[in-house]
Amino acid sequence: MNSPREKRHSLSTVTEEMKRVRRSTIGSLHSLQFEGESYPPPAAEPPKSPTPVYSVDIRNHESRASSNGSDEEGEEEAIDMTLVNQQPDPSLHLFSRRKKKAIIHLMAIAALFSPLSSNIYFPAIESISKDLHVSSAMVQTTISSYMIFQGLAPSFWGPMSDIKGRRPVLIATFTIYVIANTCLSQVKSFPVLFILRAMQAIGGVSTLSIGSGVIGDMTTKAERGGMMGVFQGVQMMGRSFGPVLGGVLSQFGGFRSIFTFLAAISGAVVLGLLLFLPETLQTIAGKGEVQTRGIYRPLGLKPPSYATQPQNTNRKKEKLSIAVFAAPFKFILEPDVFVSLFFGGIVYTVYSMISSSTTTSLQNLYKLNDLEVGLAFGANGIGCVIGSFTTGKLLDYDYKRTKEEQDAKSRDSKLGYEDDSFPIERARLRSAWIMIMVFGFSTVGYGWSLEYEKHLAVPLVFQFFVGWASTAIFNMNSTLIVDLFPGKSASATAVNNLIRCILGAGGVSVIDLMLEKAGEGTTFTALSSITFAASILVWIELRYGGIWRKKREMKLATKESPFPTA
Repeated sequence: MNSPREKRHSLSTVTEEMKRVRRSTIGSLHSLQFEGESYPPPAAEPPKSPTPVYSVDIRNHESRASSNGSDEEGEEEAIDMTLVNQQPDPSLHLFSRRKKKAIIHLMAIAALFSPLSSNIYFPAIESISKDLHVSSAMVQTTISSYMIFQGLAPSFWGPMSDIKGRRPVLIATFTIYVIANTCLSQVKSFPVLFILRAMQAIGGVSTLSIGSGVIGDMTTKAERGGMMGVFQGVQMMGRSFGPVLGGVLSQFGGFRSIFTFLAAISGAVVLGLLLFLPETLQTIAGKGEVQTRGIYRPLGLKPPSYATQPQNTNRKKEKLSIAVFAAPFKFILEPDVFVSLFFGGIVYTVYSMISSSTTTSLQNLYKLNDLEVGLAFGANGIGCVIGSFTTGKLLDYDYKRTKEEQDAKSRDSKLGYEDDSFPIERARLRSAWIMIMVFGFSTVGYGWSLEYEKHLAVPLVFQFFVGWASTAIFNMNSTLIVDLFPGKSASATAVNNLIRCILGAGGVSVIDLMLEKAGEGTTFTALSSITFAASILVWIELRYGGIWRKKREMKLATKESPFPTA
């Protein structure tokens, strides 16, 4: 019988071996070296179905002293070694949490320009109308066109970044955005303004889908909600401060100064991307262990110490084709994706109709100038920023609660894996009902406060809650979409953006007519009613989303799905 000393030595040896196995798994090695053998064997042909990864669960147990009462044996820690057939979470990454946050902040600053370019424009509508000798309704069409291309462009850039890499596509498209703003600063005719606004949208909006792709590349589901909250919160500062900046610039420098400002600061951001943004697409950069080269390597950073593998330049590359760009649209055919996207699109449409009509409503009812209108937009924008950051924390909290309900202390969760039966839909949408109620009733209150011309502070308070609740719903919706397709998150986010912007553009194009015919109170009450009616889609997602997701995963496993595996 082994002595206590020999038992402790054996325990220590086994524990160290277990730690080494876990490190090798997280380090994304292709096989686990365990007791001198590799799995799978080097000569084995790649299996047709996903290869199971065997992990070890270490659990602490207490054992009593042996029957001879020896104090040396005391309490011992026993090892329960269990081979668990699990597929590792593809989001496990070697970047530290601090580095992930730094990358996400950089991406969020770049993504800030898409809402900024839209909202900074609102206070200048009347000034543009007078300067270019067109009606304000004509100027409103540039908002609709911006939203249409804002919806269409990510459907092209998202799939491209899923194949060619996040970094090169982002830098190229953001350069287009800088050029468009430079040209807009010199615009002198409405047709040119219309075309360049479309070009501005095409270049700037790529940051939204690619940013979500970067988050999907690096994060686990447990931390993704908070990271998405940071990403959305920083970019929503464009929605908050954009109209204020637009009002100041338009009031004192003319509307062209808006685009001069955008060109200057976006040029600085392009430089920051070149210097500090690493490639995160796992087919190129792995999970952080690959030393990237060329356009994929940030010019201002040295490779980290754990990046020890050379970049595989001979890897089989997926070719760009019509099928590749059409693939994201197939996401819409998945029922769980469709109901989530469509409800998010309804909320975004109502929100856009409120925002786009604010300038005309406030100037007509309260006789505000461009600067005052810009300041009035701050209430909505501040609500958006607060909504983003608070919802990020709420999403992480809801995820933790759901995880605890699903036995968070299981051995799979200890190793960072997640069972396929985990109800991710419930984790992301369990607080959605509160936000839907706040959004709907605030929309009604906003409409009737304008109808009865209440003090300016009243509609602005309602706008704050509209911004807060709508952004919370957007964050929940966006995070769920990334969860459903972690390997193709940029493409999935692009489709999400497409649905929102197409519906939003339609709403913006008719809001002036609705207000003219029905008035503010009736119009926004009707829009709120549509939102409440559409909320049944959230219930459908909670009830059936998990079932539909599991069916899709079964198809993926048997190669019957049109979607590439994550």
